[in-house]
Amino acid sequence: MKDLDEAGVRTAVLLRPPAPAVALRYAAGQLAALLGGLPLALWGLLTHALPYWLTWVAARVLRPEGDVEATAVKGLLLDQVFRPHPATAAAVHAA
Repeated sequence: MKDLDEAGVRTAVLLRPPAPAVALRYAAGQLAALLGGLPLALWGLLTHALPYWLTWVAARVLRPEGDVEATAVKGLLLDQVFRPHPATAAAVHAA
């Protein structure tokens, strides 16, 4: 603030509201981003939530015994952690 005072710039100059045209243009851009991104967000929710929900339903319907369920969960977790990314696997096999 001290540097601004020395330069002769006052706080009132810095805190001036934007012109209505600038504010309207900004609001229109934000609205366009919202309306453009909303369908993509909904599509992402649908395509990612549906497989998890179907797995949950299948687990409830099949009702595996405790040891089988633990083995399946362990296998799924280890598979996700230690499975190489397809690009990494392709690079390793190509070398």
